[in-house]
Amino acid sequence: MKYLIPLVLSLFSGMSQAESLALFNYPDMFGESRLYLKNIGDSKITVLTENLVQTSVESSIEIQAPYTFVKVEGETIKLKQSIVKYSPVELNPGEITFLNSMLPKNAGNVSYSISKEFGEIHGTWSGTVKLK
Repeated sequence: MKYLIPLVLSLFSGMSQAESLALFNYPDMFGESRLYLKNIGDSKITVLTENLVQTSVESSIEIQAPYTFVKVEGETIKLKQSIVKYSPVELNPGEITFLNSMLPKNAGNVSYSISKEFGEIHGTWSGTVKLK
């Protein structure tokens, strides 16, 4: 039987932006899992779905958007960049999309994280959602 397992993010009626997104997984017949994002809030959000950085430490995997930096007169500046290469998807409430990333068998803690600063600069959802 095919089904998605939601991660419950909020017990409160007023959700923060991070709590407006749920991370799901669905294992295929080979034991790998595709990750899905669902807008569980009440307004449109834009999420990033491709070319994200996937880092692994022991059994934890974090998926996040990278920043581009430049040094100008000794000061480090984070650059605003085109997010087209990250395949942004606008989700209406209740809509689901997938991340172009497969999880290996027995993946431990998995999180999808977009920093508040990145989200504000680029007009995307920001926060962290975890799949346990």
